[in-house]
Amino acid sequence: MKELSLGKEWVEVQELLDRNSDMKYRKPSSSNALLSGILRCSHCTSFMRAKLKNKMVSPDGRRVFDYMCELKDKSRKQKCQCKNINGLEADDLVMQEIKKLTTPTSKFYKALKELSTNTFNKEDKNAQEAKTLKSLIYKNENDINSLLDKIKYVDVSLLDDISNEIKKLKETNTELEKQIKSLTNTDYEQINDKKTADLVLNILDTYLTCFDSLDLNTKRNMIKLLVSSITTDGEDITINFIGSRNMKDKTFPTGEMCK
Repeated sequence: MKELSLGKEWVEVQELLDRNSDMKYRKPSSSNALLSGILRCSHCTSFMRAKLKNKMVSPDGRRVFDYMCELKDKSRKQKCQCKNINGLEADDLVMQEIKKLTTPTSKFYKALKELSTNTFNKEDKNAQEAKTLKSLIYKNENDINSLLDKIKYVDVSLLDDISNEIKKLKETNTELEKQIKSLTNTDYEQINDKKTADLVLNILDTYLTCFDSLDLNTKRNMIKLLVSSITTDGEDITINFIGSRNMKDKTFPTGEMCK
């Protein structure tokens, strides 16, 4: 069985998991609950705890359980009344969505690929723009020095005009320096985003095809790398993928799947 990653890549994976510190591992109350320590109640933000349903077993041999809001359970429904959801169906739904969105033809995968390949083109463009702005600053500084040299030779009546011109040039340079700083910060963020995109793409390409054969903890770690949050209000499940807008399944769960 494949391990999630080794060496340097493992360190990078841990850094990504640390960013999602609110989804760090929590011991599940049901050994086969994939979303334990990940799924939260959207009403109160508490974790949804896996709770076994007696000794019920699904047709495919899995233990049947519900996800129940921890605050609802601890307060005996006084502080939260979020409906329970069918655990097996919730796990299956989330994995279907992850597999669907992380295939090479999905918008999510294409967005990661574009970020991975285009970041440094943007970086080069920003570097060239910053170079042009620095040239303008240099020219303005020379103009300021020239005006300062003229002061001792011009008529007193012109001093105010020269002073105003120097002031305008200095203000212009201040704005140009702000633009350069903004471009530099953008490049830094893009480089970090590219690193994340490259790592996630590598993991998807390496492990997605064998996802079903991975152990439970490795599956959970993969989910934590791909999503920033998964929440439920007892009727819908919202998956907030890294770098994308919320994607909501409006049809799950309803009717008999809720309590």
